[in-house]
Formats: sequence, C-alpha cells, structure tokens
Amino acid sequence: MRLYYQRNCTASDAVRIALNLKGIRYDLVDIDATDEDVSALPLIKDLRVSPVLYDDLRMQVESLAIIEYLDETYPDVMLLPGTARDRVRVRSIAQLIISDIHPLLSPRVHNHLKNEQAGFDCAAWSNHWVKLGFSAIEELLADNPATGQFCLGNTPTMADACLAPQVWHAQKSTLELNDFPTVKRVYENCLKLAAFENVALELR
Repeated sequence: MRLYYQRNCTASDAVRIALNLKGIRYDLVDIDATDEDVSALPLIKDLRVSPVLYDDLRMQVESLAIIEYLDETYPDVMLLPGTARDRVRVRSIAQLIISDIHPLLSPRVHNHLKNEQAGFDCAAWSNHWVKLGFSAIEELLADNPATGQFCLGNTPTMADACLAPQVWHAQKSTLELNDFPTVKRVYENCLKLAAFENVALELR
C-alpha cells in the first residue's frame, strides 16, 4: 500500500492517522519532495490532488472515501461505529472538517486567491473561516452525552482522525484553542495516542 500526500494537508494527515490507528503498513510519498516519476499520475502531478492511496494497484482518492474503504477492507479496528445514529454523528463532524473548513484553508485555494486578487489577505481569510468552523465543531461536541474522551465515546473514530490535523494546522492562524474547550480536550486526548502523535511530530 502506498499513500501519496502533501505536507500541511489536513486531509492527507487524516488518512495517515486512520492507517496508523488500524496498524496498516504503508509506504509514504511526499508529492512535493519525491524523486519518483509521477508524470503518469495526472491527479497528482497536474491537479495536486492529495491524498491518493494505491492499494493492490488501484487508486483511491478523497480522504473520507479512503477511510471508509479502509474500514470495510481492514475491519479489525473500526473507525465508524456500529449504529446508524453514531455513524451519522461521526460522518457529520468529519464532513464539517474536511468539506467545510479544510478546502477554505488549503494552499491550493490560497494561491489561487492571491493570484486573482491583488492584496489578498491570506491571514484574515484563514482566521475568519477557522473561527467559524471551530465554533460549529464546539457546538456539536459540547454538552452532548455522545462526546467522551473523543468525538464519540472513548474510542477514536474517523471524526477524531480529521479533527486533530485541523487543530494543529489551524494553530498556525490566530486560533485560540482555549475558546473551544471541548475541542481542546478531545484534541489533547488524541495526542496521547501514538497514531496521532507520530504524525504531529513531523509538523513541529
């Protein structure tokens, strides 16, 4: 199994954490630093899509789709819970992060806006969307009996695999994590696990 990823990419880091939680061995390729010829992989070379997972020579894209694929094909450690109500909660939090927050903070979007708008204030843009996004996550987590040590109960799920990278990338903005106490508590619990900490260490 081979994972093509980009540094400073929340979606890539979420898949790396999922692979770590499941104990799956994989090769890691930084698409911005590799000497590997990726000319035959236009999604990677031209569109800068990441993460891209190759498993048995088949290409998988989109972080949440990849994680659900891993859950179905490597079910020993499940990142989606057993009941429909719990699954929709995990998917909702994960989608909020990966679909609503992450795209607005991605380098690909920032670079485009800087090229299209003279004087574009990247920091102000990031700060605005980070605060809105984390306010929504905090509301989902706070004072909800489903929240435990992690986003759902006391076992990490796909939601936590998405949350932790978004926190450490958002901390590059003016995010004050103390303003989101439940997010902070869940995040700190995530970092107690090697599956999360091993990825976080590379970003420090």
